[in-house]
Amino acid sequence: MATRAFLGVSNDWNNTANWTGATVPVSGDDIVFDGRGGSQDVTLNVDQNLVAPASLSVNRSYLGSIGASGSPLIIKPTTLRYAGSGAEFWFDSGAGTVTTTIIGTSSTGDNAAQLDGQYTDVVVSSGRVQFNTNATITGKFRVTSVPGGGNAPNVTLPSGLTVSGAELIIAAGNIDTDAAWPDVLIQGGFLTHDTSTIAMVRAAGGRYIAKNGTVTTYEAFGSHYFDGSQSGGWAVTTMNATGPNCAIDLQNGIGLEPATLNQFANPKILGRG
Repeated sequence: MATRAFLGVSNDWNNTANWTGATVPVSGDDIVFDGRGGSQDVTLNVDQNLVAPASLSVNRSYLGSIGASGSPLIIKPTTLRYAGSGAEFWFDSGAGTVTTTIIGTSSTGDNAAQLDGQYTDVVVSSGRVQFNTNATITGKFRVTSVPGGGNAPNVTLPSGLTVSGAELIIAAGNIDTDAAWPDVLIQGGFLTHDTSTIAMVRAAGGRYIAKNGTVTTYEAFGSHYFDGSQSGGWAVTTMNATGPNCAIDLQNGIGLEPATLNQFANPKILGRG
């Protein structure tokens, strides 16, 4: 099929003058928002739920917003790449599933990237990203950073987000989750865990900030820091802490600690007594 680039003539998705080839994108097309679109927003006729393009790519040189609160762009690309610099990006995959999602925006406002719908594998490398409570993730969700990639990723994964067989992998940034993950790997960055249950945490670096969440099994090693000093409501069933560079900060001496805490090779246990 064709590549359709947005030309920024108006805010109407269905205006043929907005697109190269004077043709509104159809299923199978590759859709591109680049510098040719300037700062023109697209907020009209953004319900394109019957359209399944091969890809939707929004480049850093595009300065406009796409969709709006209550009126997101509804479309079903196989691949979504969003690096736009606009203030707002409201997206919903509708009845489709986005197989590959790559987010690397320079925008940091609350609505920089608001995502709903179904997703398989997701990579976030910069900017502010929030998933809707009705969204579904079924693959690997990676939060990382790239050299020159802009602001550190800031990701919200709320309660109600459906996580089915997925793994959360954190190498950088700030992640706040209320979602119930089966498996979390922390290599760097900061994970704030509010209210849900996580079956397994494996942490070799970074910081886990415990609030009111529950972890069934917690494997801490390397240079990881477990921060249990923030709240009185967290719970860990079994924690294995390994190595002198691993720090476990408990609840400042008020008695809150894992039900079973196994220590290997002299980890630092803080906050007791």
